[in-house]
Amino acid sequence: MVGSLAGDPDGNLWIGTDGGGLNRLNGDRVTRFGAAEGLSNNRVTALLAGRDGGLWVGTYGGGLDRLRGDRFTVYGAAEGLGSPLILALTEDRKGALWVGADGGGLVRFEDGRFTDFTTRDGLADDTVYRSQASAVITVSVGVSSATPADEAGAPSLVARADEALYKAKQTGRNRVCIAEPPSSSRSRPDPPT
Repeated sequence: MVGSLAGDPDGNLWIGTDGGGLNRLNGDRVTRFGAAEGLSNNRVTALLAGRDGGLWVGTYGGGLDRLRGDRFTVYGAAEGLGSPLILALTEDRKGALWVGADGGGLVRFEDGRFTDFTTRDGLADDTVYRSQASAVITVSVGVSSATPADEAGAPSLVARADEALYKAKQTGRNRVCIAEPPSSSRSRPDPPT
């Protein structure tokens, strides 16, 4: 299963998998990185292409890895990382790496040192998940549904969803409109007034 993706300035797409290690897609060529290449754990849960050209690799069980060229550097308990269960990675404007860990809170890596922020420091929880978006994207959506009693089939369902999408776009940004099913398949009471 693919759990994380990151693009780098060289045009590579890095693919983190749950059990299949780290993969690099360059054009139509895939190169796999696993334990034999120095990856600490094949459960890759977070990726971040750093501003300095290195790739940060969060693993679930092996801690934090950094790939520069074809060489991995592994950061774990011996280097001061409190949890080997990495869930999130981001970099701030100053270049500090922020790590979200399962049970280890929020961790800052700066100037070669790890600093943990946990519930002891006022954090709401010691498990910090990743955001699913690195940028905000807004959309309008058309929704339609079918019941087993609907006889019109998939073409009608798609047409109703398309009509709802058109209506959503006409009514403004970031709207969701729901297409009403044909009246013969479902009756709905009038809304209260």
